[in-house]
Amino acid sequence: MKCKILIILLILMLVSSMPTTPQEQPKKPRVTVTPQHMIVHPGDTVSFTVEVERISGGTTVCEGTVYIDLTHPSGRGLEYITLIQWQSDKFSLHEIGESREFEFIIRFKPNAPEGRYVVPITVKGEVKACPDAIPFEVTEFITFEVLKEPSNVSMTAWFANPCNVCVIPDNTGRARPGTSFHYPHRICNLGTQQDTFTIEAESSSGWEITIYWDQNNNKVLDATETREVESTDLLAPDECYPVILVLEIPDTAEEGDTDVTIITARSTSRECSDFATDETIITTGTPRTTPGLFECAEFEADTFVLQLGSCYVNYCVPYKIPVLMRASVTNHGPTEISNVKIVVEPLNFTISGLSPQYYVADKMVADDERTVDIAGYFTSLPELGSYIINITLYYIDKYGDQKSLSEQLVVKMEDTAKNYFDQGEIAFKNGDYDTALERFKQAKEMYLGGNFDLMVVETNKYIKLITASQYFDEAMQYLAAGDTEKARELLLLAKKLFEELEEQRIVIMIEKIIEGEPPDGGETSGSRTIRITPGGQGLTWINIFLVVVIAGLLVYIFMRRPK
Repeated sequence: MKCKILIILLILMLVSSMPTTPQEQPKKPRVTVTPQHMIVHPGDTVSFTVEVERISGGTTVCEGTVYIDLTHPSGRGLEYITLIQWQSDKFSLHEIGESREFEFIIRFKPNAPEGRYVVPITVKGEVKACPDAIPFEVTEFITFEVLKEPSNVSMTAWFANPCNVCVIPDNTGRARPGTSFHYPHRICNLGTQQDTFTIEAESSSGWEITIYWDQNNNKVLDATETREVESTDLLAPDECYPVILVLEIPDTAEEGDTDVTIITARSTSRECSDFATDETIITTGTPRTTPGLFECAEFEADTFVLQLGSCYVNYCVPYKIPVLMRASVTNHGPTEISNVKIVVEPLNFTISGLSPQYYVADKMVADDERTVDIAGYFTSLPELGSYIINITLYYIDKYGDQKSLSEQLVVKMEDTAKNYFDQGEIAFKNGDYDTALERFKQAKEMYLGGNFDLMVVETNKYIKLITASQYFDEAMQYLAAGDTEKARELLLLAKKLFEELEEQRIVIMIEKIIEGEPPDGGETSGSRTIRITPGGQGLTWINIFLVVVIAGLLVYIFMRRPK
């Protein structure tokens, strides 16, 4: 009995010594990475945070460190990452709910390929429980999607004015008969080098023109401004030369008559010219001038029209027609680009004077814009039709990859101006001066638009020749009718134009006619010559005979063809 009681007491003692609840074992801390996923670009520097929180453990102490685990088998792309801040100091967590937050900074290398990257974050430490410390290791992950940031680059290309001269403005005016009418102009150097420009003007009515230097640039011909000019001074780039064009309107001009005067400036360093137009309407009312804008207009086009020239006129001298293309490159960002250049490739035809490539910039940051001039010239004209010019932009993006953009410009080869020129030539030979003059003016306008200065010069010669011939024919008619005063006036106009054309034989002949001498310098026995001066009267039959001979001589001279 005593033994049983003793056994029961021992059992009660053992039971009383056992805890009423199971003892709580220490647990690992909670690890949170923020954010868990990011989209980045090569070369980017990014940061993220790691929070370590104690969630259990009673009175024990939790200690450890946080680091990027480069040896973890789940890591991906770590060789393209530079670690800047990648390991924490040792931390201690004493209370449940207590936490620590750590910042990590990494940089993706510029050559990091596109794809998914996995970065392991390991928290390693121990929970100090009695009598021993319990180690722990927790790993979380942050993922990155690496995408190459696109370069936002644009290019536009166009044809610009290849000439280095601008004549401004176009004017209109209403003037009275028998007065001098003034038009202000400026001749501007649009080139990048110093240059001098010749100046010439022609009136559609054959009226006298004088050009003066507007010394004080006030657009008015002052009493002290008496310097007549045929060319500008040496002009620096973007410098303008002011002139006043004085148009002498004869007393015989009638109300409603219209004259178109063209003032032309021609470069002495290259085959380029520009012109302005002064339109004058005769009125008996109040004179007035309406000037145009004193600004050189920018020419922009995506098509350049060439006009076929006449081999007969220029003796097949090689053409040299300037052409200027312009390209604008803009880096809209956000990344920079480098080694920026342009290559120009005419397809199936040739533009002389082009460089293998055109430098734009070593480096272009965001919002940077550059413009490049691409100058060349035609020394031979292509066949009729349309041709393409490829303009390609090459650059290196932020990641070292070469990128390209392309634009296309069009060159059209037409024969419209040549047809006008040929029609004018035929009409001139047939004596139809009005039609010839109209056709040559149409051809000239097209050649001016296509920068074919050689043909502009040749067309101008024909226009002057036709105008001089008209003056001469009208003078002969007035002479036959006995109006020697009007005949003399027209002969002087014709003489001036023939002098400009360097037709010296005709000039001498006109002088003899004006002086009343036979064209061959002799005097026919028994004939009566009349001095063509105001007040002279009558003609002998020999005068009429001489007129026929002179007319035949002129036809022979004008119709001769160069060999």
